[in-house]
Amino acid sequence: MKSTMAKVLVGLLALDVTLGVLVTPAGGMDPRGPSGASALTWTLVGIFMIGLILSLTAIVQLVRGSAIAPTIALVAPLLLYPVIIADRSNVFHAEVAPPAIRTLEWCIAALSVVVIGGAAMMRAAARTKPTWP
Repeated sequence: MKSTMAKVLVGLLALDVTLGVLVTPAGGMDPRGPSGASALTWTLVGIFMIGLILSLTAIVQLVRGSAIAPTIALVAPLLLYPVIIADRSNVFHAEVAPPAIRTLEWCIAALSVVVIGGAAMMRAAARTKPTWP
């Protein structure tokens, strides 16, 4: 991890993953059971989990200094949005989300915008660097 931006992006991605886990029933804040879930719910949960796994992958790649890390960090937060949109429109689950989950979803959405912006800036900076002296 060379740049300050990479360090900031690692911290933001780690916070995004932490909040993402808290939103799930495994985080203990969502009391809704699986009985009200539909096929759409499980599909969106799968996309959400892929987003969390990609966020963890981006953290590892940023620490290692990989060139593909900003691209992964740019794509990962985008996969968190379908669940938030579906839950906000009340098509995600038969029960309405509790207020704590709704607040966390707003936090995840806002944080993901910041992560996407940081990753885009990091990608742009990587493109403008000269490859040889």
